[in-house]
Amino acid sequence: MAIESAVKNGYRIFRTGEDLGLRSNISALEGLVKDSLGAGERHIAVSFTADSRLYSNTIAVLVRCISHAEEKSVKLTMVIPNENIMSSLVLVGLSTLVSVVRSEDELKGPSA
Repeated sequence: MAIESAVKNGYRIFRTGEDLGLRSNISALEGLVKDSLGAGERHIAVSFTADSRLYSNTIAVLVRCISHAEEKSVKLTMVIPNENIMSSLVLVGLSTLVSVVRSEDELKGPSA
């Protein structure tokens, strides 16, 4: 799956290019997050489409991304446009490990 990288409101945003489902592979996200953290970026967000759903394979990648961020004392931000994703994060205990916003317009970084 292609993951788009953009900068908005002082955040490096990684956007999933399509709706996430059972067979989605977002493994490339881990490398993108690690590279950004290695480059010193401290405001990183992952943005999902409105019809995305999280399953074990996508949650596993998110857990690794959160772990890499924590190693650098960074808290990832998740752009959660639907209740299904939020419920999944709460269910697996990730909602307290990330910052959550409902849209990219809510992202407020150092230069915003």
